Amino acid sequence: MRCSIIINNYNYGRYIGKAIDSALSQTHTDCEVVVVDDGSSDDSVSVIQSYGDQIVSVLKENGGQGSAMNIGFENSSGEVIIFLDSDDWLESSAVEEVLSAYHEGVSHIYYGLEMMNPDGDSLGAFKLELDTLDQGPDAWRAVVERGSVNFPPTSANAFSRSALTQILPMPEADFRIRADVYLLHRAVFYGEVVALERPLGNYLVHGSNHWFKESSTPKRRKGLGLSRRNPKQFQKGMNQAKQKFDLLDAGRQAKGGQWGHAALARWVRLRWKQLLSAKCLPATHPYSADTVKGLSNEILEMSSHLGAASASLRIRLFLTRVLPGSVLSVFLFKK
Repeated sequence: MRCSIIINNYNYGRYIGKAIDSALSQTHTDCEVVVVDDGSSDDSVSVIQSYGDQIVSVLKENGGQGSAMNIGFENSSGEVIIFLDSDDWLESSAVEEVLSAYHEGVSHIYYGLEMMNPDGDSLGAFKLELDTLDQGPDAWRAVVERGSVNFPPTSANAFSRSALTQILPMPEADFRIRADVYLLHRAVFYGEVVALERPLGNYLVHGSNHWFKESSTPKRRKGLGLSRRNPKQFQKGMNQAKQKFDLLDAGRQAKGGQWGHAALARWVRLRWKQLLSAKCLPATHPYSADTVKGLSNEILEMSSHLGAASASLRIRLFLTRVLPGSVLSVFLFKK
């Protein structure tokens, strides 16, 4: 069985050689290595071209990570696909172990990921948000119950070609970065999920990793108005949360599943963010259909279903609706 390792790269010429070498040194012999350069301006292209016909190289204009993954998949032929970030690398047995676990009906296989510093020292295993592993033919049910996935980032995931054929190409404008978010929130609905706990990938922590920076950022208190937030970062986080929720909602509806209690509570928190954004930051609020009244009614109705429509919630909603956005902003957002 053939496995395609697709390496997406942008200005990581200093790292990409190690990623390619790890893909070429797999113990499984039928491995295809596809390297996509997304319009790099450093020495990436010369590094890629030095491998000659050992790899399939695709050089394109800059369009973002999603576009690199899309075109990489188009130029691949394997039945199983591993997407590898160009600053990460695989253990030599990675493909062999992934293919040993693969069988008909599997859409997604994920495995352990070791975090490494630039000196080659281990920083420990990449920790998932939850200890319970999502796996099996009905893994999507746990995802819909929570309203979130529990998978590692790009370089610790393999997907079946049959699943990717149904979900790619991904919307490139929406996924210039964090393209693995799309894959991880969609593939779970297209077959069985298999979890391998042994570390088969290495995640280089060098200060510019999007996932690492987000996961290591101190969590703010959930209570509304207890800390003043940066408006731009607030709306960015809101957009990312809605993007994930919308991807899961598409899969949920296709499966005919129902959101669980935890997912609905997460949905209410998202609507609160949209409400505060629409009220206090209308000039940059990204969803034109949102209205303060409509969002308030949604929050109250869903909170009633969850048994959380307390008097304090009604007071907060009332104050949010009647107070000027400029006044609320003083308490909620930094200038």
